Amino acid sequence: MVVSVNGTSCTRVVVCSHDFFQVEMLQEQVCELHKSSEAQRELNNLRALQQQETLVHLSNSLTEKRSSADSVEKKLQEYSTTLDNLLLGIDHVFHMVRCDSAPILSMLGECK
Repeated sequence: MVVSVNGTSCTRVVVCSHDFFQVEMLQEQVCELHKSSEAQRELNNLRALQQQETLVHLSNSLTEKRSSADSVEKKLQEYSTTLDNLLLGIDHVFHMVRCDSAPILSMLGECK
């Protein structure tokens, strides 16, 4: 006899002996374990899919953050170059008028 439980087929063997009850119980346990195994497999597949989606999302986010960091690093280098040029220009102006530039440069930051 074949019995379907929640879409899962379980084969039941009809035994005509005093062990019928034990066989019936074992068949029920096997059916339950089979259903539990299928449910766990589905859950694991769902988790694997979610983890893959999370990995894709995190990978995309990492790529965006790296690109943004590279852009900010480039701007920082540009601003640092501009600041260094300004400090050198201020130092040059003070040398042209033969003044000591040390006080103003120490307030602004030393030239590199």
